[in-house]
Amino acid sequence: MHGEVQIFRDLEQLSRQAAEQFVHLADDYQKRHNRFTVALAGGSTPKTLYHYLASTGYSERIDWSRIEFYWGDERNVPLDHPDSNYHMVQQTLLQHVPISKKNVHPIAVEKDIRHAAVNYAQLLQTQLPLVDDGIPRFDLILLGMGADGHTASLFPQSSILHDKAMVASGYVEKLKAWRVSLTFATINAADHVWILISGAEKAAAFAQLTGEHASDYPISGVRPRGELKWLIDQTVSGETYSS
Repeated sequence: MHGEVQIFRDLEQLSRQAAEQFVHLADDYQKRHNRFTVALAGGSTPKTLYHYLASTGYSERIDWSRIEFYWGDERNVPLDHPDSNYHMVQQTLLQHVPISKKNVHPIAVEKDIRHAAVNYAQLLQTQLPLVDDGIPRFDLILLGMGADGHTASLFPQSSILHDKAMVASGYVEKLKAWRVSLTFATINAADHVWILISGAEKAAAFAQLTGEHASDYPISGVRPRGELKWLIDQTVSGETYSS
């Protein structure tokens, strides 16, 4: 397993510490580059982080005018649909902080989801600095992990696991649904990638990431050129937290 592993007592402590680290990283990038570009994750664990970022004690320490938000993946639903990752972030974070709409860049899923992927890739190329082969570089990408080891919408046996595009659309058989997702090409070009994981149902997959079958789990493909952090709680690690 690559990267630094930080273990916390529970989801609340994990989220508070992630929020604290987010505040400091945002401040650092804004001082050095005048902006901070972030790809947000869906899912229950990142959702708690967003609640903290919007709360007193964190929100007022962030310069929201110099943050640019993007999304790591999206479901094939309208942006105002309850299942939309954008809608979740809107409800938990965006409507509670003074961020301009021009700084928020959701994945606009269209009738042809393949067009949505192509259009989002073009947006990223025009808005972000580029690294090798024209891949856009995020300052920070937030990810979660499912019990099957998927991250973003990169699922086991997915047709887009080895896609060379920056953003791809794929059909998830187990969910009988289409998704749009950043690919590993884009994820691994980031300066920082944080993977937030909470819940005992994810412990088995996490334990396999240090074994010979790690490659069976899509999240093992996260190997950024920059910093990788795993922020997990003790239900995932199997270790007793003490501090």
